[in-house]
Order: sequence, then structure tokens, then C-alpha cells
Amino acid sequence: MNKLFKFLAALFAASSIAFAGLGVSGFVDASWDDESSSLDIDEVELRLALDTEGTVSGAAELSATGSGSSVDVEQVYLTYDLGNGASLTIGQFESTLGFDAYDADGLIANSGGLDLGLGYDSGIRYSSGALNVSLVEESGQIGGDAYSLEASYGLNLGEGLNAFVGLRTDDASGNDLTNAYVTYETGALTLIAEMYEGEGADEGTQIAAVYSYSDSSAITLRSAEDDGVDSTTIAHATQLADDLALIIDVTESDNDDTNTVVELLYTF
Repeated sequence: MNKLFKFLAALFAASSIAFAGLGVSGFVDASWDDESSSLDIDEVELRLALDTEGTVSGAAELSATGSGSSVDVEQVYLTYDLGNGASLTIGQFESTLGFDAYDADGLIANSGGLDLGLGYDSGIRYSSGALNVSLVEESGQIGGDAYSLEASYGLNLGEGLNAFVGLRTDDASGNDLTNAYVTYETGALTLIAEMYEGEGADEGTQIAAVYSYSDSSAITLRSAEDDGVDSTTIAHATQLADDLALIIDVTESDNDDTNTVVELLYTF
């Protein structure tokens, strides 16, 4: 397997990479919640995208959380364009499974509804249209002995209806994970239904509705069950400016705990 990674790295290096420009984006996420009654900087993320004049492109994401005393590399990868809509990616990248995004600027509320226990992987990925097949290192680093195989496919069914299905199997643990969701968009309303099932009692479902009642405001209602814990969320998002959003999230779990979070999200 190490020989394969070395071969792919050499292939990318021999592709006469000519970078045309560097794109910079990211976000600053701050929040206050009624449990801690404190205002915290949750995350600062910097995204670098390398635009090329050839067949190779690249990206890197750097993240600092809490005090900012350390910076983590979330993603760093190169993508080789194979033509006809297909590509090969090598490096560290996020899993394709799960409806909820891994970053604050992609969520429909302050937090995700389901936790599939996934994140960022190191390995190789083949993509063709809506099909993704990844061979990744279980421990998160290339060069180990245990690997995971992940495959996912998205389908546009027309009339605003979309479906997704994904599978993941871990070589060392033998654990299998299945994930599927559907979304339906009609006018200003988006409906979401998702499930996942792993080993034993590791399973969850969520249903959600997002209604954009104006150009700058939306409300989200969500009911989720994750590993035996039920929760209900109502969230309101307002775009205060092109690059600044205010999100108010109230979540009640089945132990009668209610947590209110006020979030400010600045994107650039």
C-alpha cells in the first residue's frame, strides 16, 4: 500500500503543476450559551485553494479552536483531474458520509443532528460525478496497517428530490456503517430525513425542516435520535450582513435539559 501512495505522489509531482492563483477563505465562529454563560471563540478556520492551469489542484484547511494555542490541519490534499468528470485525490480529506457538515458555516443549526463518529481521513479517493470511493487509514495517517473502505453515491431524482447512500467498513475492527438521507426542496422550504446504522446500538435518525421566509432569515425545526438520546431543536438564522450571520439555537434533550446558544458567524 505504501508503494501505491508513493507512486501516486510521484504521478502528481510529474504533472507539471502550474498554480494560477491562491484563493483564501474561512470563518470565525463565536458563541454564548446559557450553560457556561460565557462568550467563546469556538473556531477560526483558514482555507487555502490552489487554482492550477493544468490537471492538478490542491486545498488546505487550518483550524484553531479555544484559546488558539495550537493550529490543526483539517484537510490538505491534491486532486488530479482524470478527465470526463473523474478525479483522483490523495492526502487528508473529510468523509463524504453524513448530511451535517463538519464546519460551522455548513450547518443548518448551531450543531449537527447526528454524530456518525467520522471526520477527516488520510488516503486516496476516486470520484466520478456523484460517486466517491475512498481507501483511507483507520488511525488517520498513511502508512499504517489498518484501512477503511468508504463508498457513497448521490442521486438527483428530479422535482427537488435528492437522495444519498453511503457505506463504510473498517478492516481492523470489522465495523460497518450505513448512512442514507433524502432532501426535498420546494420554494423556500427544504425537508431532510436521515438515518445511520453501525455496530450494536450505534444508530440514529433525524428529520428536519428549513424554511427561508425572507432573503436574509430562515428557521429550522429538527427532531433527532442519536445513540438512544432524543433531542428537539429550533433555530433561527439571520444574515446581518453579507459576511455576518446571527444564529439562535434552542435544543431540548430527553433528560429535560434545554440549552440555548447564541452564535455569531463571520465568513470571509
